[in-house]
Amino acid sequence: MLSKHNGLGQCPNKRADIAGLPVENDIDPSDLMTQILAIQEQRKQKVDHDVEQAKDQENDLTTLVADGTGKQHGAPDFGATDIRRLTTKLTDAEQERDKLAEKVGILEEEVVSLKTKCSTAEAFATSAAAAFEEKKKEAEILLEKNESAESSLEAKKKEVDNLKSLLLRAAEGTFDNAVNQLRILNPGLNIEGAASNRVAREGQICHVKEGKFIPCPDVHPPE
Repeated sequence: MLSKHNGLGQCPNKRADIAGLPVENDIDPSDLMTQILAIQEQRKQKVDHDVEQAKDQENDLTTLVADGTGKQHGAPDFGATDIRRLTTKLTDAEQERDKLAEKVGILEEEVVSLKTKCSTAEAFATSAAAAFEEKKKEAEILLEKNESAESSLEAKKKEVDNLKSLLLRAAEGTFDNAVNQLRILNPGLNIEGAASNRVAREGQICHVKEGKFIPCPDVHPPE
């Protein structure tokens, strides 16, 4: 396989000479396999051609030996040594052809495997991109909901502050009404805390400042 060591024992950060083909760092594995297959096919064709030539020579030798003359149509003399040499060459050529055919088959399987891996990687990338977009949409929807909730919370806070202000005014008005009624019912009665900015709060006379009840240190409730 052409992964990590290019499948041929060469590290990806070095140049390699694969079947006579220089390999660059950034070459595409599919293109590399295609070029290797092309070179292997050329070699196979050359071997096939050599095999055919060897077979023709063997046939010629067989004919020459059969007629007992050793010559035919001006052919050179061939001895037993020449016949053995050519036969050995033919056998070697056929073996090399078979080896090349086996290598071509292996390389074709690796090409199919690489294409399958590429397709799987592309499908995974597409699926991951779709999942990312879906998560992004969900995050945007959640963000909008949070912003809406924050706006609603701010509105509720303002409403609560408004209600507190109304309750404070109502309490002040009730206190003032009670003081006025005491004055009417008891003429000449000195009522501490009757000022408009003072109210009774938890047994103490307090003045109101910025919506808060602050006890008056100079005014104490009667014992």
